[in-house]
Amino acid sequence: MPWSALMQIVQTEHHVVLHTEMFHDARIVPLNARHSKRDWPTWMGESIGWFEDDTLVVHTINFRPEQSYAAILPMSQHFELTERFTRTGPDEILYSFAVLDPIAYTRPFTGERTLKRAAPRDRILEFACHEGNYAMTGILAGARKLEQDARRDAR
Repeated sequence: MPWSALMQIVQTEHHVVLHTEMFHDARIVPLNARHSKRDWPTWMGESIGWFEDDTLVVHTINFRPEQSYAAILPMSQHFELTERFTRTGPDEILYSFAVLDPIAYTRPFTGERTLKRAAPRDRILEFACHEGNYAMTGILAGARKLEQDARRDAR
């Protein structure tokens, strides 16, 4: 993602949680499970995961159509996403994905990127606008300057 791209990966014995800063999404991925027989869509789809050697593989189906950014990544009810997370170093994971949707696309496609460990000072924030927080120092400095000018002009 172009912004708010922090992701936290938490693993337990039976699950992996993929928690992203953007929209504050948390996908709970059962490990070594099967997809349910139900075929109704859920917000982020139905994910299952397993390990292939040192690679976490996550397969997701049954996305809600509203999850799609129609102009960027259209999807039909047949959309399938397979993600792979492979640790390539102490601070890097190779993330790759494959999309299969015979209705929305003429053939499957893939992509990949390197995920780097965030600096210790970086943390996942509430997904909300923080412009005011970051600009607060300048806003207050401007207000203090106006007050100072007003006091000077009143003399």
